[in-house]
Amino acid sequence: MTAAPAIRTVALAVTLAAAACSASDDPAAGAVETEAPPPTELSPQPPAVSPSPGEEADGARFQRLSVEALRLMIAAAQAELPIGPIQERITAARSEATTDIAAAADALEGAVADLQAMLAASRD
Repeated sequence: MTAAPAIRTVALAVTLAAAACSASDDPAAGAVETEAPPPTELSPQPPAVSPSPGEEADGARFQRLSVEALRLMIAAAQAELPIGPIQERITAARSEATTDIAAAADALEGAVADLQAMLAASRD
């Protein structure tokens, strides 16, 4: 691997990791702590509006697909595949998650499927 693709791969991995951290509900998710507070000191705040069971399932699916998309994007970047359009779709899905988590999860599912197909085709 030459220097330019390696730099692009590292830059993509950092960008994707930062995006994954920024999608977290916890504003301190990117902060580094030396020790986690004991569970007795944690006081979880109830959500302003309780999500319906379907929204909860869609949120969990969105998070699972976000992790899978990140893993596949890194693999695709390492294989030097054209990932720009898929990155745009992932970014759009993350934006959509603020208003419609089910549609955002569906969009991520499509991006993950396309990444899997792209990686499989590159191995053939």
